[in-house]
Amino acid sequence: MDFNTSKSRFNYILSRGFLNWIIIYSVWVAVTLIFDKNKFDTDTFQLRFIYSGILYLICGFVISYSSWKNKEKRYNNLQQYLGK
Repeated sequence: MDFNTSKSRFNYILSRGFLNWIIIYSVWVAVTLIFDKNKFDTDTFQLRFIYSGILYLICGFVISYSSWKNKEKRYNNLQQYLGK
């Protein structure tokens, strides 16, 4: 994996961020539809979906960015250990 290019970093964070968002948001939607559907009126329910979608999208990107940084740190430590 080439950790030196910003294009690969951008692609990694973008793809993994959306993947994390899909997983987290779909679990939240399923649980909300099963347990909380009758607790709120329609407008509030739709706003919760929009706000939660944006929040979990940000969380997905933060998770993928921190994953990238940890892999980059591990790669640099290995390169330093091997003397390259």
